[in-house]
Amino acid sequence: MAHLSLLSTSIPNLTASPIYIKLLSTRSRKSTRQLLSPSSDSTWLPYQQYSRLSNNKSNSTTKRSEAVSAYSTEKNIKSPNQQESEVENEAAMRSGDKFKWYDQWCPVMPVCDLDIRKPHGKMVMGLNVVVWWDRTKSEWKVFDDLCPHRLAPLSEGRIDQSGRLQCVYHGWCFDASGRCKLIPQAPPDGPPVESFTKACVAVYPSTVQNGIVWFWPNSDPEFKDVLQKKRPPFFPELDDPSYSHLISNRDINYGYEFLIENLMDPAHVPYAHYGNAFFYSNILAIITILYLCLTLYMYLSINNVDKEGGKPLNMGVKHLDINGFSTKLDWGGTSRFFAPFVYYVYPNPSPYNGNGPLSSVVVADEDSSPAEPSQRRAILIFLCVPISPGKSRLIWSFPRNFEVWMDQIIPRWVFHLKENLILDSDLYLLHLEERKIKELGPINWHKVCYVPTKADSLVAAFRRWFNEYSEGQVDWGSKFNGGALPPTPPREELLDRYWTHVVNCSSCNAAYKGLNVAELALQVMAFGLIGVVGLTKQGMMTTVQRSDSTCLLSCTSNHHQLSRRNRIINYSNAPNTPTTISTNNEVEVEVDDTKEEFDWYAQWYPVMPVSDLDKRKPHAKRVIGLDIVVWWDKTQSQWKVFNDLCPHRLAPLSEGRIDQWGRLQCVYHGWCFDASGQCKLIPQAPTDGPPVHTSKKACVAVYPTTVQNKMVWFWPNSDPQFKDILLKKKPPFLPELDDPSYSNLLANREINYGYSKKHFFD
Repeated sequence: MAHLSLLSTSIPNLTASPIYIKLLSTRSRKSTRQLLSPSSDSTWLPYQQYSRLSNNKSNSTTKRSEAVSAYSTEKNIKSPNQQESEVENEAAMRSGDKFKWYDQWCPVMPVCDLDIRKPHGKMVMGLNVVVWWDRTKSEWKVFDDLCPHRLAPLSEGRIDQSGRLQCVYHGWCFDASGRCKLIPQAPPDGPPVESFTKACVAVYPSTVQNGIVWFWPNSDPEFKDVLQKKRPPFFPELDDPSYSHLISNRDINYGYEFLIENLMDPAHVPYAHYGNAFFYSNILAIITILYLCLTLYMYLSINNVDKEGGKPLNMGVKHLDINGFSTKLDWGGTSRFFAPFVYYVYPNPSPYNGNGPLSSVVVADEDSSPAEPSQRRAILIFLCVPISPGKSRLIWSFPRNFEVWMDQIIPRWVFHLKENLILDSDLYLLHLEERKIKELGPINWHKVCYVPTKADSLVAAFRRWFNEYSEGQVDWGSKFNGGALPPTPPREELLDRYWTHVVNCSSCNAAYKGLNVAELALQVMAFGLIGVVGLTKQGMMTTVQRSDSTCLLSCTSNHHQLSRRNRIINYSNAPNTPTTISTNNEVEVEVDDTKEEFDWYAQWYPVMPVSDLDKRKPHAKRVIGLDIVVWWDKTQSQWKVFNDLCPHRLAPLSEGRIDQWGRLQCVYHGWCFDASGQCKLIPQAPTDGPPVHTSKKACVAVYPTTVQNKMVWFWPNSDPQFKDILLKKKPPFLPELDDPSYSNLLANREINYGYSKKHFFD
């Protein structure tokens, strides 16, 4: 699959475990090539990049690698204060090297999801490109998605009868080299304007490797032959017939850095994906998630600290430098981040037999024995592509050398149902988390996030790489100044897979169209059967049949209109009869001349009627710009209002749940908080380690709260001095709402215009 191919390119041979890096320090370049590469003409990344990883043994590098996170080393655990200061010192360290985003091969799309009959528009790192099939050379080409004539998108064009890319706006045609071959509007006896340089399209170097289209994001002529000097990452398993080769893609509605973080973070699996992939027992889910994920689930199921399956994870980061880092996994195997696009997990092989011998030698780390050729193996490969601020693309593949026959029997889109469900389950909370970290400044990540356990080692390492070598952001070139995020769409739109996956996946798109045709056919058959029944029973039920048929047809034909009308009421304010417009002057209102500024944060604010709150779950609300979470504390039988941020990684607590002990539990990593905001459980913290959950940085801000007139009110200041504010100042009291002689129905609605709109006073 696509992810695997990336992996092996990033490393001289991916079948060699990432620990192969250690071999480079003890073997010569020649002997290492012979060991890791199955043949002399194998495609792999320049060796020099890996030699830097292994040969850089200076003390400064070692110290920097050891300080990746508070718990990222194998040394004795330090006190929380020492860990925090060490992480903050890490952020202050800076190297003179800066990562060059535009000197890398970028993955665009899997070939299996591209149609050779038409051009495809894609965005990578802010660059709009068009991918199209040049049938004259039988190659995929990547052009700048701009026609030089009037800047129309070439991706909206077509492939003409001569195999050229044709702009749909005025018909200009371009060959594989980007030269304009036809301008229909130019007179044949005039100057050859199509041969001018300004009529050419910018062409990016491109290639196909492991079934994925890659391009070099610089169209300067000096990079025309860059493929001869540097190649994209190569994954031998994706070209090995004994492995499965399914590749998938999806556009994600949160940024590149949060996508990478999430994939590097196994500790969130029992919570954010609770009830999903790792907890299904059916064979399809096991095959979809693959052997490694099953191994992880089995590991997390031992010595659990809660019902979801969380537990401490011991992961250490090695060899962090400008090219990425590698990690030893607690449950066996290694993982590797090859900057900036590739992250893969390479587990230790299973003792059970696979389909046959592998195409290359597997090298394990020093703590395990080399894998036998017939052992069962599965790899997780992820290619994380930045699209624009707040948007990214994930290309993934889970190649395995066992149960390969399943891929030939089960349609590809069936696998995608489960895989996309996993992506959906934490998409919304990561989308919100990204916005919170953006508000506080990504470069301050170590200061605003409390990461006290070794389970956060990979995430802290990535953030360190991102801040130190890329200044805390993707290099967008001259686009997206400031990296402002797009507005947050409704939750339903965020989770809509149609535009983020279905239209970009050949298998799911075909299945979607087929299901629509099947639905239409079934409707036609249903109407036909009604007619047949009506004719055969004409003598007995003529009137009834006609009535039922008319009713069914009417309901079916108006289904979408009725559904829409149930959601949107077109209320007209136009009067039935004309009225006379009043010309009375405005009423004069006496205003106190004393100028005293109103203190908005020294008032009680209503949040919601109690009748509209569910005690079984937390509720997200926003009041005067504050994101808060309202939840029922069953231990004290009180409603509580907290700041809607988990201190760990700023995930929204409102997306969490109430655990069996009545505590508020974060859905991302399972941290639990009591009614006073104190952290009572960090599942990833070892029980015999320091009590990191008692640190002040592990607490949640708590707002003073009360219930009056069957409404929840809160004081919008969490400073301890306002803890007993209710004794000094109470919310407004409306006696009629507590008077049994009055009706007391409460209602609420959010309005799409501002607070100051003079509605109730008009």
